[in-house]
Amino acid sequence: MTHPVGPFSRRARSTLARALAKQPGIGGEAWTAAKAKLAEGDDAQEIAGDITFWLESERWSRTNGVPTDALIARIDRLKEAMRGRLTGESADMASFSAAYRQCTAVHEALTELARQGLASMLARQIEQLVAHATPAGATNPAAVPHVGCMRSASTAAACVEAADEVVWWMPSTPVLPSPLPWSPSEVEALIKQGVQLRDPARELVSLAQQWLRPLLAARKKFVLVCPPPSAEVHPVRQLLKKLVSDIESGALDLDTALGSTLLGTTAEVILPQPLLAPPRQILLPNPVRLGDFAQFTTLNELFNDPALFVLKRVAELEPSYVLAVEEDNRLLGILAHRVFEKLFAHDDALTWSNHAAIFWFHTEVDMLLQTEGAVLLMQGAGVSQQHFRKVCEGAICSLLDHLRSAGAIQVQTEGEFTGTLGAIPLIGKIDLLVTLGDKRTVALDMKWRSDNYYAGLLRSGEHLQLALYSSLIEQMEGVAPAALGYFILESGALYVTAVDTFPKAQVRRPPDAVTITTLRKLRTSYSSSENGRLGNAEKPDFRR
Repeated sequence: MTHPVGPFSRRARSTLARALAKQPGIGGEAWTAAKAKLAEGDDAQEIAGDITFWLESERWSRTNGVPTDALIARIDRLKEAMRGRLTGESADMASFSAAYRQCTAVHEALTELARQGLASMLARQIEQLVAHATPAGATNPAAVPHVGCMRSASTAAACVEAADEVVWWMPSTPVLPSPLPWSPSEVEALIKQGVQLRDPARELVSLAQQWLRPLLAARKKFVLVCPPPSAEVHPVRQLLKKLVSDIESGALDLDTALGSTLLGTTAEVILPQPLLAPPRQILLPNPVRLGDFAQFTTLNELFNDPALFVLKRVAELEPSYVLAVEEDNRLLGILAHRVFEKLFAHDDALTWSNHAAIFWFHTEVDMLLQTEGAVLLMQGAGVSQQHFRKVCEGAICSLLDHLRSAGAIQVQTEGEFTGTLGAIPLIGKIDLLVTLGDKRTVALDMKWRSDNYYAGLLRSGEHLQLALYSSLIEQMEGVAPAALGYFILESGALYVTAVDTFPKAQVRRPPDAVTITTLRKLRTSYSSSENGRLGNAEKPDFRR
């Protein structure tokens, strides 16, 4: 869907690609929202049909193969899409003509196989069929960016269009047609039986005609860059030397001419200039109003580089948006968060036994992976998928045990709290807000792994993210949480800052002099000093 050439609307494909980058799967919240956005417009009905046909259609397993009729229908629509592009610019005609011929060849082959009774095809068979139908050397010169974006080809046979100047770089000794493995009498017998055999002599003539295409395509200049005389020799070089015996007398030896005056004056040496060192602080004559707009950011930037924080918002600077699907622990953590969000959406989840919770997980996880974690369903991701399932099962049982032992009566997931940090309005989403039997609350943040790191943040009093969560809760509810903590999914460990909350949790009490208020003040004043830098600052996800 991110490819510049596709079988349906590019606007629809780019919109759906953004949804997949956010939630890699079909049918999730991001996918549904993208489809609702595409439902607006004159071409909404056509786009809906294309999405259903190309992306939401029936799936087939790699072991059983795809029905041949379904393949023919898709290749036919792809062929029509390529045919529609043949009316574009002349510079694209060569690429799309090759693509159209490729689709036509695959379509004809599939039609013949279906006529012969082949009901389905495996993935490997389809790959071989496409490879046989792909013309050699028909590459897209715009696929790899380079200066000038000149037309190029990987084989001489692909030089079908004329050009003022043609450069053939290092033509190597080609692979000549191999002789037939049978004797003349055996070949004659096979021909009498109606067997169509290839003709090596005719293939050699065809190759010779292909080798002449770069030379015949040149209107004004033809440059042949050959390897050293002792290296392999291409037949075109032998042909030119036979036609013009002294053609190499005026050849230029690049190895010896690199330091000559002729080549040395073709480029001008530019001395490197050092970059200017930016000032650490920028003093503005008047206060700057940042405005009130929703944008995800990290408070690490506000604390460490306040000038950059202000500049990006005043100038409305946005980083380039790269459509890439997370495939590391970040994706696993996001999916695990969704598991617990779905789990505690059930009002009676705290009364479930571990066995019942695991049974519920087994009924939900397949649909979750299809809609939001399809990366784990791809070939080669089986180990990661099983690891995710095992970690979630253990984390569900461990967290429920902790909640029962603490007498929890309610768990709120992804709770949204608003407040301010000085003059800056904030909105924070807290992973787990647990209400205990005595109405006290505990704010927990879920992490995929790194027990020692997050436990160390609590012990050293550097848990800025949780401190800000606590401040937002206190601003909205009037009472700060009784404890803060981290729940580590992979190990099932729970680290909290107070003793009398979770009996089975590991307590990591911050230093006595560090409180929520002093931690916020310390971080703010420390980051605003001239040389102050936060070495291992957290990056909480807040909305400005």
